[in-house]
Amino acid sequence: MSRLVGKEMPDELFALMSGKAVEAGKVFIMATVDENGWCHPAMGSYYELVAKGPGRIHLAVGKNSTTERNLVRTGALTLVVTDHGLNYYLKGNATRTRERLEDTPFALFQVELQTVLEDQEQGVTIVTGVRYELNQGDDSGFMRRILDKALAALTAAPWEA
Repeated sequence: MSRLVGKEMPDELFALMSGKAVEAGKVFIMATVDENGWCHPAMGSYYELVAKGPGRIHLAVGKNSTTERNLVRTGALTLVVTDHGLNYYLKGNATRTRERLEDTPFALFQVELQTVLEDQEQGVTIVTGVRYELNQGDDSGFMRRILDKALAALTAAPWEA
């Protein structure tokens, strides 16, 4: 059962999402609400989010994606961050602040957290979150450059009031 942490990320989660020591291959899950009221899940890499403060996140979302349309329409977002020994649900209001994030295929959203929940049972340790591997080949270098650009742009982008 999850427990309420508050409106801000604890230090360990903030450090993981700060964009300062991104480990390739880690994935978070985001959920939005589609036009029929259903949960719409999507995955993102840790290159696509940067915690700007304990209650604020910059998020890169695929341009013209269902996730972008849902966020523009409702602003409702839940992030599921699972890694070794931790599992959090972050609920917040997302606002698109840039239709295009630098030279990437992403839009920039600012997320103001409203609720942070921890879901880690005593006596049970989560050993890993969802992970990915870039396939070897011509596209892997291209994708790596896109992700690096996105992380750099998210990190550099100021919080807009």
